[in-house]
Amino acid sequence: MIITENRVHVISLKIFEAVHIKSIAKIFQQEYNIAIKNKNHLKIKDENISLNFYIKCFEPVSFQSESDAIFSDNSKIYTKRIHSIEMTFKQGDEKNIRIVLQHGESEGIEKDGNSYLEVSGKNEIWVNGTLGKLEDYLKSVPEQTRGILNYDNLLFFGSCAIGGYLTTIVISLDSCRDDANYCLKNLYKTDGILWLIFLLGILSFIPGIFLGVFIDSQVKKIKNNAYPSIELLIGPEHLLVSKKKKKQLNFLWTMITLPFIVSIVCNIITSFIH
Repeated sequence: MIITENRVHVISLKIFEAVHIKSIAKIFQQEYNIAIKNKNHLKIKDENISLNFYIKCFEPVSFQSESDAIFSDNSKIYTKRIHSIEMTFKQGDEKNIRIVLQHGESEGIEKDGNSYLEVSGKNEIWVNGTLGKLEDYLKSVPEQTRGILNYDNLLFFGSCAIGGYLTTIVISLDSCRDDANYCLKNLYKTDGILWLIFLLGILSFIPGIFLGVFIDSQVKKIKNNAYPSIELLIGPEHLLVSKKKKKQLNFLWTMITLPFIVSIVCNIITSFIH
C-alpha cells in the first residue's frame, strides 16, 4: 500500500523582500525542471506536471505565470503593492509543494489570512528533504521584531498603572486636596480606610482599566499596520505602508512616549524621596 505523506510548516513573524521571494521561486523552478527533464509535452501533460506562480495586489490586480521569470528585476509586479504570493509545484500525486505568503497576521492553516508551506508526496525521503531545504531558507529570512508590543499583558497592566497614577495627580489638585488629606489623616480609622479605598478605587482603578483597554486595542492595530506577522516589502517605496508606520512609531516613541514615561518615573521617585 502506497501512503502519501503531507507536511505543513506555518510561517509567521517574517519580513519578505524581493530577493527572498526570488530564491524561494528558484527552488520551485528547479523541482519543475527536474520533473520535466527528457519529457515531451504530452508526457508532461499525462503526468500532470505543473508550476504556477500567483501574485495578488492590494489593488484589484493580479499576476500569474508558469515561470519564475515573473520575479525578474524588470517585472511589472514590482510596480504594485503586493498583498499575497502563492507558488505551486505539482507532479501528479507523486510530488507537491505549495507555499502561501499573505501580508498581515498569520492565523494558521484553517483560517483565511494564513501563510504556510506544504509539502506532500509518496516518497518520504523527498518530502522530508524538500521541506527541510525550504525551512532552512525560511530561517534566513529576517524576523519581524515587535519588541515590547509582544508583551500584551505587560502593556495592559502598565497602562492601567499609568492611568491610575494620572488620576492620583488629578486627586492631588487643590480642589481635591482637602478630601485627600482627610482620608490620609484618618487612615487608621475605619471610615478613613473605607473612604480611601472608595476614592482610589473609583477615581484611580477604573480610569486605569479604561486606559488599559484603549491601549490594548491600539497595540493590536499597530501590530497589524506596522508589524504584521507576515510583511511583504515588495513594491514601490511610497506604497509600503508598514514601513512608513514603523518610521512614524519610532519617532513617536523617541520624541514623545519615552520622555513622558521617564518623566512619570522621575516624579514617582521624587515623591518617595521627599
